Amino acid sequence: MLVRVRSPRNPQAAEFACLSDSRYCVRDPAYPDRMATTGNSIGPWTPREKLGAGGNATVWRASRDGGEDVALKVINTTKTQREPYRRFVQEIEFLQRLGDFPGVLPLLDAYLPQRPRGTDRAWLAMPIATPIANALAEAPLEIIVVALSEIAVTLARLAEQGVGHRDIKPGNLYEFNGRWLIGDFGLVAAPDLEELTRSGKALGPAHYTACEMILDPVNADPLPADVYSFRQDGVRASDRPRLSAGGSPAGVDTRLLDRRPAPAPARRSARPSRRPRHTPSS
Repeated sequence: MLVRVRSPRNPQAAEFACLSDSRYCVRDPAYPDRMATTGNSIGPWTPREKLGAGGNATVWRASRDGGEDVALKVINTTKTQREPYRRFVQEIEFLQRLGDFPGVLPLLDAYLPQRPRGTDRAWLAMPIATPIANALAEAPLEIIVVALSEIAVTLARLAEQGVGHRDIKPGNLYEFNGRWLIGDFGLVAAPDLEELTRSGKALGPAHYTACEMILDPVNADPLPADVYSFRQDGVRASDRPRLSAGGSPAGVDTRLLDRRPAPAPARRSARPSRRPRHTPSS
């Protein structure tokens, strides 16, 4: 659960939010024992390998105190009022309340500084799981069916609570310890969550997103939209060479999805008739 602590040496110091293990809370930015991202450390974590990076966050393989490696997701921005940061906070709070929900990649730990800066960024830690595209690369059809069935059950259980993921794509589906899980709830919609989407801004990758989520994401019902996205995943899973993390799958015509008119075919100019070769008269 979220707790707040103050430095015992400075009761007037600003509070910092963290998860229940207060050993890893920031206590006072004026003292060197604060948790920060400096050198080869990210708070208490030691990065081992970069697993991925995007516009909003970077994911590291990391460990602490000689423990098991985790996937450490570190937010790139320090601007707390911007949408990416607010979504990151919302994802942590949602997963925290959700708890050990079957079929969802669990939250292991997280940290939210009250005043983030370049050397002190927000992060969350989750188990290192295998992306579904890799896990199903050589799998027989029976395993594919089992994987998709488990994910479908999880989506249905979330929908019973009014929760829409809104970003169902291969890059957010995983295998972990023989279970098939859903991860990355950065775009989640739930009855008790603030809607952070700006009007007119499409959500998710167009190739896996329902049209209503592209045209009017604020008012669109996320639950049937998740079903559409899941259906797209199922189609790609049955054609594994085309299964991608979330970009344009091979062979997909994207012109209607991004609402751009199809370009007119280029006209081929008539090839001029070849002039007879001039041969000098003898």
